[in-house]
Amino acid sequence: MLLKLLTFLCLIIPLSIMPITLFAADTANQGTANIYDVCSKSPVDCLPLVNSALRNTPTQSHLWYGLMKNKITSLYFLQKLDELNDLTSYLMTLKDLPIPFQVMVDAYHAKTLTENTSLDKDFILQEQQKLIQRAKNSLALMNDIYPDPNLIIQIANVQMYVGENTEAYSLLQSLIVKYSNYPDPLFQLELYGTLGHLADRLHYKKSAIKYWKLALPWAHKVVNNQQIATILFNLAKSEEANKNLTQAQENYRYTIKYATLANDQIRLTQAKIELAELLFNLKEKAEAKALIKDMQADLLPTYIAKKLIALQAAM
Repeated sequence: MLLKLLTFLCLIIPLSIMPITLFAADTANQGTANIYDVCSKSPVDCLPLVNSALRNTPTQSHLWYGLMKNKITSLYFLQKLDELNDLTSYLMTLKDLPIPFQVMVDAYHAKTLTENTSLDKDFILQEQQKLIQRAKNSLALMNDIYPDPNLIIQIANVQMYVGENTEAYSLLQSLIVKYSNYPDPLFQLELYGTLGHLADRLHYKKSAIKYWKLALPWAHKVVNNQQIATILFNLAKSEEANKNLTQAQENYRYTIKYATLANDQIRLTQAKIELAELLFNLKEKAEAKALIKDMQADLLPTYIAKKLIALQAAM
């Protein structure tokens, strides 16, 4: 799920990560407000708008940070991990990054290092541990200075990355009752989505299904088809793990629908591969073959390509 670092740290670093809508209000730039609105709904449509705006935006200005935040999250949502690794590598060369933005860069760079095949695996692990620990320390410090429920979710995300799943799960469950009426749909989406991931990791199969279902209406409220597709995909995976195969098939098909609407080709491909594998195991081989008939592994991220190649070989 997305790492959401928004307005809650304005009091610590004034204006450095204010939402783009506030930048737009300050500058009377309605075009920038439109970019933020588009990015909240579609990472596919977000990227060209952000890239265009960045060409005319001074580096490390207030607006630049807001645009870059949206670029990072859009690349991650669309699983463009090589491009994201290049971007975070560049950002790490810049000095005096605001702490919230530095945390975001550290976390995403750690996530994408595994895609860098030119680096030694031991070096990658050491770098990831260093980056995540720095992010974790910074988040804890910021939460001490200015407590905010959004920060708790970010701490849980970092804990999840280093395998502290039980601690993160307990941490987020404490937010459910206290913030059940919190009006921000992005917060609720992030909360229940992260709990869904954690429940999956902890093999709490029924809880994972419950949390994905609780996250889904918030994604609809945000009106983000890419996030709807992502939640449906994870729900289908959890349903399949719980042997609810009819529901899993249904949700993979819904994933295909919403990924198509979002023009998210990676998520669309993933859903087709997972559905094809499920159908193949259920002896529905003709439909399974049709789903992956024209797919080319060399056009996919490594971890998806491996599954496709294995499935094609089995057929």
